Amino acid sequence: MLSLGALRRARAGRIPLVDAARGAALLAMFVFHLTWDFSYFGYIDSQIVFERAFSIFGDTIGSSFLVIAGASLVLAHVPKFRARTYCRHLAIIVAAAAAVSFATYIFIPEGFIFFGILHCIALASLIALPFLFLPWWAAALAALLAIAAPRVFVSPIFDTPMWWWTGISTFEPRTNDYRPILPWVGVLLCGVALMKIGDRFALRDILARWQPRSWLSRGGILGGQHSLAIYLLHQPLFFGMVAGLALIAPPQGASADARFLSSCHAQCEGAGQPQPTCRAVCTCLADELREQGLWARTVANRLQREERERLGEMARSCLREKRRLDEE
Repeated sequence: MLSLGALRRARAGRIPLVDAARGAALLAMFVFHLTWDFSYFGYIDSQIVFERAFSIFGDTIGSSFLVIAGASLVLAHVPKFRARTYCRHLAIIVAAAAAVSFATYIFIPEGFIFFGILHCIALASLIALPFLFLPWWAAALAALLAIAAPRVFVSPIFDTPMWWWTGISTFEPRTNDYRPILPWVGVLLCGVALMKIGDRFALRDILARWQPRSWLSRGGILGGQHSLAIYLLHQPLFFGMVAGLALIAPPQGASADARFLSSCHAQCEGAGQPQPTCRAVCTCLADELREQGLWARTVANRLQREERERLGEMARSCLREKRRLDEE
């Protein structure tokens, strides 16, 4: 038998097991961002964050949040749609997404977040709204089409910045936490479809039977209930902590990064480029070298002639990208 509290939470769309799942996704996100931070400051191999496995790990975490968001829409608004609650929740997500864009534009303008996970959840929640009142197969079909779209259709028409949010440009723009609406709206719609299928088998009642027994599960639920605030605060806190650690106990590899950036800035400014441009170009160049597997050879000054030519082309490409962004 369900407890009275469990029944109330189920009716309100708040189920402990769903919050616990969201809390588990938060823990995985902590691991992801701490790995990135330690890599950025040189405590671990800087190539780790460019590995395919690390990218898959990040996509899995993003998918978890989107599936949970889709399922939560059904839990909260099916069979009875609560317009005020929906609009309030959407407004909070939009405000949080705008805050992330503003903060990252101030502190990392060369890679600021213009369409990250929060932006995606906000727009995807609007797109998913009619599917709350349609059969499960409609959401499943739309999810399949959305996930397939970037694989079967891209066009230079969408290469201008105003269309980067779509996910069907011919290249991936330089930004952090990039979650374009395609294919990621499809992942949220998967959550809608799965929960609507589950409702045919009384899944929400089954989920509501689970109750936390340990401090770990209760902590996960608490985190899941406040996931948005935790998402907004955790990375600035982690980054600041690792930055502080780097001041107290600098990692061995940190000097190589510093030497490269210092040399790059000096050469760039010596060529007559303004400081903000040089900062963006050198950061871009360092990322490109890591992606191309040339970082270790560059900082060790062991590049071959052909590799030096590639380095020059990368630098020119980064400069062209910076100028194009400035013109727009």
